[in-house]
Amino acid sequence: INEFMIKNGLAINLWDSSTQKEVLGKANDFARNNRVGIFSPQCYQTEPSQEGCDIKGSIVLSTKAKEYTLPGCDHYSTVIVEKYRGEDWFCTEKEARANGYIKSKNCKFP
Repeated sequence: INEFMIKNGLAINLWDSSTQKEVLGKANDFARNNRVGIFSPQCYQTEPSQEGCDIKGSIVLSTKAKEYTLPGCDHYSTVIVEKYRGEDWFCTEKEARANGYIKSKNCKFP
C-alpha cells in the first residue's frame, strides 16, 4: 500500500529507515520524475501561477516555521512551493506576513 501511494503521488517518502527503504525511495523518485500527484505542477511549483506574485512562501520541515523568500534572495531558485504542504505564493511581503510567514534568513537585504 505504501509503495502504491508513494508511486502515484498520493504520499511522500521522507527519511525512511525500514527494510523497504529502497523500494519506497524508487517509488518516490518515480512520482517526482513523472510529476504525478503531489509532484504535479498544481502542487509542486517552481513558477508562480499569477504574474507579479513571485514571493515564495515555504515551511521549514525541521521547525515548521513559515518563511517567505523574495526574488534576489540567496537560494530563491532552489525553493519549491509545495502546495500540498500548505505553502503558497504571495504578491507582497505584507500579504506573506498576514499569512504568518516571516522573511527568510537567506534574504540579506531589507
